[in-house]
Amino acid sequence: MNKGAAVVLALLIAGSAGSYGYYYYNIRALNSDSAAAGGLRVFAASVRSLSDHADSSGRIQRYGGEIEPQTTWSATREPDQEIEKTYVEVGDEVKVGTKLFTYDRSALENSLEQKDIDIEKKQIELISEKKALEDDKRSLNTIKTAEERAELTISIAQQENTIKSDEFDIKQKQIERDKIEASLKNTDVYSEMAGIVRSISVSSGNSNSDSDTYITIMAEGDFRVKAKLNEQNVSEVALGDKMLVYSRADESRVYTGTVTEMDTFTTQSDSENSSYYSFSGSSDSALSATNYSFYVTLGEASGLLLGEHVYLEKDEGQLEKREGIWLDEAYLVPGEDGMYYVWAETARHSLELRLVVPGEYDALLGRYEITSGLTMEDYIAYPMDYMKEGQAVTRVDYEAAKADDGAAELDGGTAGPDDGAAEPGDGSAETDDGATEDDTEA
Repeated sequence: MNKGAAVVLALLIAGSAGSYGYYYYNIRALNSDSAAAGGLRVFAASVRSLSDHADSSGRIQRYGGEIEPQTTWSATREPDQEIEKTYVEVGDEVKVGTKLFTYDRSALENSLEQKDIDIEKKQIELISEKKALEDDKRSLNTIKTAEERAELTISIAQQENTIKSDEFDIKQKQIERDKIEASLKNTDVYSEMAGIVRSISVSSGNSNSDSDTYITIMAEGDFRVKAKLNEQNVSEVALGDKMLVYSRADESRVYTGTVTEMDTFTTQSDSENSSYYSFSGSSDSALSATNYSFYVTLGEASGLLLGEHVYLEKDEGQLEKREGIWLDEAYLVPGEDGMYYVWAETARHSLELRLVVPGEYDALLGRYEITSGLTMEDYIAYPMDYMKEGQAVTRVDYEAAKADDGAAELDGGTAGPDDGAAEPGDGSAETDDGATEDDTEA
């Protein structure tokens, strides 16, 4: 094999070794690259690796999620009050009764004094209005012309409406005054839950709402997953669905959980959720348009970190280990005789079209059980148009190419024998460039 092809092979192995394990995609990529390069080399993987790694990537809808605490509590601030001092910082551990912040008393006292002045002023105006109303009512009995009586009657009605409005205004001001007085008695705000301070708002507190969230505290211990749906897949997840949760850092760590909450009423745009993604297979695509949240309660969460990003997919039994040989249906080549074949390696490392007998079909993963024609020690290639019997076969051993971090570490773009490539006959690649020698003959 020439050095250019060796580098291409090594890089493809490195990329696929860090992938989800859906090996037939990687073998197909190698063979496609070989055809494009004009070398028409055939790359094959062991039946054991293809059968054992029944990954669901590309078959089952994936969702992006983030680990968050099971319980949070928020301390709110009144939008019309100023905070004098905050006693905690993000990351601090608090207990029930820990003082969080204090309102500015001087501002409250000034507000209370102003309310008292406003109420007193309004009460004086009301007394004057009521006196004027009584005088007009007495005058109504002394007026003789109909026109004058009509004008005064209208004026009396207007005065009565003004008095009612002012009485209502005084009641509202009194409620506001009592609220400020109560706030003066409770200027200190204390935590109602033990946990960790997750966030402290930096907003001014000026809002049209009754109150703003100022400090959020998260409980320690139990975690859950917050994930996103979009308008296209919101109907695919329901309360009670069993979910698999994969660590993005290490997909060998898989957790199970149940959908315990669906929030299809609160919507958020893409810009508000830039850290969340929807996944189908291995391609990342940002959620489009409107997003909705759902929450998964985990059965066990050891090893997960708060804020860690994860993948989720519905648990359809895809992780269950099956006995026997299971191959992706793409490897089977239908013959004109109604039988099925695979491109397999012979004992002389050449290619042959071998008859196989498929059995049970797994519709979820698109895989057939192979009841006859192959063993776990055989090597097969992804079917390509250029393949023909007698071509030389290059074995690809993905497990040997994996490094501790889940991706291959290749020395200068090539993998030598000591890097995990084995001698012919043990089911792995031969030669210094991670493939069999060019002089392998059919």
